[in-house]
Amino acid sequence: MKAVFHTMQAVRAALQEGAPLPSTGQVAVEYAQFSEQARQRLESVITLLQKGNEYQALQIAEEEPPLLDLLATLNSGEEPGWASFCQTHGLRPAARVNPAHVRELEALYARGASASHPLYKDFRAAVLARDDARALKMVRMILKLNPADSNARQELERLEHKQAQEHLEQLKIALKTDDEEHIASLTEAIQALDPAGRLERLDVYEQGLAVRRALRKRQLRARLPEIVAELTGLQKAGAWQALRGQLETLRATAMDYGLDLAAEPAATVLNDLEKSYADEKVAEARQREFEKVLKEFESFVNEVEQRLQAGAGMSYEETVARDETFLRRWKELDAFKMPVVKDRLTRLTAAGQGLRAHLQRLQRGRRLRKVALAAVIVVGVFSAGALGMHRWKAHALADELAAYQAKAAVASAEQLVRKIQRDEELLLRWPRLQAKTAEVAAWTAQARATETQAREAVLALEASFASKAGLPPPAQLLRQMTDAGALVAQVAEDIAPELRNRLAALLTRQEAWLAGARKEIQDSAASALAQIEPLADSQLSYEQPASQVAASLAGLDKQLIPLEMLLKPEADVLQLPAALESRILAMRERLVTFRGALDEFEQARSLARDATTLEDYTSALMLWKKVRFAEAAPALPLLAALPTQRSFQAALLTGGDEQMLTAVLEDASGRFMTPETSLDSDKEVLLSLMADATLNDIWEHTLETYGGNGGTRTVWSRGQLKHTIIGDTVRWTGQFYDPATSQSSVGFIKKDFSRLTASSGFQGQGITGSQISGTSAFMNVLQINRVTDENGERIVRSLLDVFEKLMLNRSASPVARAYIILRLEMMAARRPQAWGMHLCPSLQADLHGLHQLLGQTVLQGEDWLLPATRDRWTAPLADFFATCAGRGYFKEATVRREFLRAAAVAGLKFGGYVETDLSLILNQSGRTAAELWVISQDGGRPLLIPNHEAAAGSSSSRPAISTARPLSPVFFIPVDRRQLVQRYTEESRSPGAAKPALGDALLLTAPPP
Repeated sequence: MKAVFHTMQAVRAALQEGAPLPSTGQVAVEYAQFSEQARQRLESVITLLQKGNEYQALQIAEEEPPLLDLLATLNSGEEPGWASFCQTHGLRPAARVNPAHVRELEALYARGASASHPLYKDFRAAVLARDDARALKMVRMILKLNPADSNARQELERLEHKQAQEHLEQLKIALKTDDEEHIASLTEAIQALDPAGRLERLDVYEQGLAVRRALRKRQLRARLPEIVAELTGLQKAGAWQALRGQLETLRATAMDYGLDLAAEPAATVLNDLEKSYADEKVAEARQREFEKVLKEFESFVNEVEQRLQAGAGMSYEETVARDETFLRRWKELDAFKMPVVKDRLTRLTAAGQGLRAHLQRLQRGRRLRKVALAAVIVVGVFSAGALGMHRWKAHALADELAAYQAKAAVASAEQLVRKIQRDEELLLRWPRLQAKTAEVAAWTAQARATETQAREAVLALEASFASKAGLPPPAQLLRQMTDAGALVAQVAEDIAPELRNRLAALLTRQEAWLAGARKEIQDSAASALAQIEPLADSQLSYEQPASQVAASLAGLDKQLIPLEMLLKPEADVLQLPAALESRILAMRERLVTFRGALDEFEQARSLARDATTLEDYTSALMLWKKVRFAEAAPALPLLAALPTQRSFQAALLTGGDEQMLTAVLEDASGRFMTPETSLDSDKEVLLSLMADATLNDIWEHTLETYGGNGGTRTVWSRGQLKHTIIGDTVRWTGQFYDPATSQSSVGFIKKDFSRLTASSGFQGQGITGSQISGTSAFMNVLQINRVTDENGERIVRSLLDVFEKLMLNRSASPVARAYIILRLEMMAARRPQAWGMHLCPSLQADLHGLHQLLGQTVLQGEDWLLPATRDRWTAPLADFFATCAGRGYFKEATVRREFLRAAAVAGLKFGGYVETDLSLILNQSGRTAAELWVISQDGGRPLLIPNHEAAAGSSSSRPAISTARPLSPVFFIPVDRRQLVQRYTEESRSPGAAKPALGDALLLTAPPP
């Protein structure tokens, strides 16, 4: 009905303004809709009444909002003015209601309801079924039909009090939560049921009021700027009536919620609005008063004109009085000092002049008219005397009937009615006696009917007490006694004594029987509670699984409900002892506590099931952490160690290296495995290797010594030797390093060797064999100068290719190769991802093996020439390089790049979680993935598991994963891993390529689930 009231206020405001407001068009539509709905409901009611279905018609009329209340609100006198207003301004008119139909509906309520009316039957059925809502509705309908029914009023108070108590219980539970809106709604519902404020002393209700007031206060303060803006708009539009209504509503609401508007920032604006409205109100009131006085004056003048124009005219006294009234009204109008339209003023003046002329004519014939009037009065007196006696007797009988009715003397009234109808037929022609006789006759008939109903009810009770089958249940017996008492109370005073005595005897028997019934009920309740309490002790525990507790809770609740019904008996005599009630309430409190814990757990589970991202799931786990059941305990340690989605993806693809994962995603190496530009440090390393005098252009020579202790040995030269022959002497000149003369360092000294040819043979020393060293030859083949372009600005060759050649070469010294590898490793270490080092685990493993082999030894470029170093490291390094035979570093990196890029770009998706029973709970995306990854119980490593649900195409089978960590998130990569691994394996097949590597991708190495 609130919407209807607001609409009608807007209608009245528009009519008072005299012109459409900004919202009047919508108001007209709403008024028309409400009127049409009311008209249709009224027609449905009338149709049922015409068919004789009064009860159904009454039910429709009492649907919310009650039809009579709705019609009274919609048809409160504004209809004609509103219809004209709508026609003038082109607005939608409202439907008109048939007044005859409204009178029929009012007559339905006026007829009332007897004790045998179906309403009473339905009310008792609702009470018996403990349907309090329906019973409350029925008893309110009864009171509308029979306002004097004290029993119905008592039932209404009882049901309202019962419903208020139920709301109080709900409020007590709600106060333990943070749902302020729910608390406020319950408090308002209690307030509506108990408007007298009888519950205000209860702590729970006062707490609810405090929460409601605080919540509504905050809401009103938040809406205050919007409300002020709306009020300012009404002021600018000149909608003063609407402004007044909203200002009054705002003040009342603020007072109700305890909001001090004077302390708010908008206080100045509100004061200005109220002042402007007050000024406008004064001016408007003065204008309305002026219009009222003017209209009353014109109405008076119109009446005078009509009387003057009529043939009969006015009497002298009337004319004098009207003349005086004309002068008084003229002075009242003149006091306003407001202009009057010329036409209206002319009419008023002319009427005053005509009235004065008529007064002067009447003064001449005044005496004659007085004489005639006296004669008429004398004739009337004689005529009235002839009928006085007959009329007095009729009135005396009518008064006597009224006295009997007032004293509820049914028998005496019946006797007098029969006497009048039999002996005073002529007197019944007087309307008053005729109406009173009919009224009293109907009253006595109704009294006898009530007596009959009461007698039947008492007889039924007496039969129940006398029956061998036993009495009905206590609640039913009490209702029967209450109904019988209500009927006996309605019986008239002079015919009720017998029934009251019989009812009193029945009440005595009832009390005796109820005493035994009370003992039986109490014993039964105590026995039932004694069975429930140990079950609760054993079954309700946070150490039990939640599903088991939920099942136990349902069973205990089912057993407790009948006991709780005994807490609100329909008679005080059946009230349980306070100690037993306390135990029942304590048990309910315990069940409510566990129900709340289960609801919290279910909310956490629901959020976990509905999670679509790891962030959502983490938020859900925060609720799991608060759950009191031991079943949820794994949430706390898991939250402390829960990996991010990126770290889990790195564990699958890059051995946990997130920087490497970033390099894969950003494709740092590109498909050529080279940086885009060279660094100065790169150039320094490359130039040092190209300019190393101990590596480049080193020649190996066989030196033979003739005569004496002659023999051969190896010497080295930087560059080729100069060979000259002078006669019998051959000379070899160059920069030589002779290991025989220096064991600790390499030094190339300019020197020559000569061989003399004599008749006895050669003398001196001579070079018998020369060739470029294998190391220098390899340096030429390695072409380190081709790593960059001619200008040294851009990298054009991958170091992976250089490393591969160094590992595979057999001609160069293993010591020299190891030294070059270590130098190039230092160069790559500055930008390993750009050189593709992260994509080649075989190279990383080989380099790791080389470092392990060398230990603390630091190689130099000349070490391959030093005998001690060469003798120590050549064989071990040769064996090491033999194990690296067949490496294809660049190919491996290329294939791995494609594999990792495909998996990384596809991304790691959240697919669900592992329940505490180690079953899988998958979301929509997770159900379609063939393979899933979870956190294992073994150190938190990723664990690959099959998705049987995807294989089966349904969720019927969800086996437990015994090695998974409870509550672990479930991830999947939306690619076909097996096909990807197979392609990787086929493309990377080469000798030695399958060697395990440190930090390899778990996605590659995980065995099929």
